[in-house]
Amino acid sequence: MTRSTLLTIEDLIDELDMGKATLKFILHRFSPWLVTQIVDDETYYTEQAVTILLKIKKLLDTGILPEQIEDSLTQEAEILKDKAKQPAGNQESIPMDIASTSSMFKDMFAVYIEKQDRIALAQEALAR
Repeated sequence: MTRSTLLTIEDLIDELDMGKATLKFILHRFSPWLVTQIVDDETYYTEQAVTILLKIKKLLDTGILPEQIEDSLTQEAEILKDKAKQPAGNQESIPMDIASTSSMFKDMFAVYIEKQDRIALAQEALAR
């Protein structure tokens, strides 16, 4: 990640439009969920961290307690871990044999042809 996509605390204050004390509280409280990088002994925050911080700020502004936000972030992390463990590919595909696929296409084309016939009749009626 390049340095231009990393943000300091001052950058976050401007980006999130919040006070320094509030931001430092949020950064300390929710640090396990924030992606950071250390460059020249200074902590920088990634764009992903900004997204999470915006979500946290929105939840705090609506009156949700920090403990509830932590629970929510933990649940989201567990869901992402479970999704990462699943093998790639479409696991929810419906197995279909050739006969049922053929029948499905025949039905689809029959409906399409019927609609095209109705459109043709309507256009002929308008032309008269």
